[in-house]
Amino acid sequence: LGIFFSSCHFLSPCFLRQLLPFNVCNCPAGTWQERHCLPVAVSPNRRDHGLLVWRRGGMEIIPLDGAFPVLHGKNGEDGTVQGLLELAGIPVVGCGTLASALCMDKVRAHQLAQAAGVEIPRSLVFDRETSEQERMDGAASLGYPLFVKPLRAGSSFGISKVMSADQLHGAWKNALKYDEAMILEE
Repeated sequence: LGIFFSSCHFLSPCFLRQLLPFNVCNCPAGTWQERHCLPVAVSPNRRDHGLLVWRRGGMEIIPLDGAFPVLHGKNGEDGTVQGLLELAGIPVVGCGTLASALCMDKVRAHQLAQAAGVEIPRSLVFDRETSEQERMDGAASLGYPLFVKPLRAGSSFGISKVMSADQLHGAWKNALKYDEAMILEE
């Protein structure tokens, strides 16, 4: 199952070859997200435990024993997909809804780690409304180098290592492309 940033869901025939008793089509390498895909959705009916697949002749259900979410970023590793699967009654391998949501928010993750006795980096959180001077003062208080990250995004989206104050504006702009708030960490 492929989920795009646009939140469209597609099932690649390449993944189905081993699962289904019929041939769905031949999918050239690197093209699974193109015309060879079938639109799908997780069935909201807990009795189905599966995917609704749209075909020319109608819709069919592909039952699932469980799901192994391999996801990155918002609407993926933040617990939204895990929550959808939980509501549909489909068991999830890995982190559940709550753990995924808490860990996606860097402040919440820091708070949980600190409560467990883990040392965390000093950090400050700013949103779009924070003045540039407040951001500059905050960065100076942390010292350089520092990291600027979106507060709630995947582990590699919008992250910048900042070596000096002249790099801050570009780092802020990059982080705020992915979230409404950002965190500066020593």
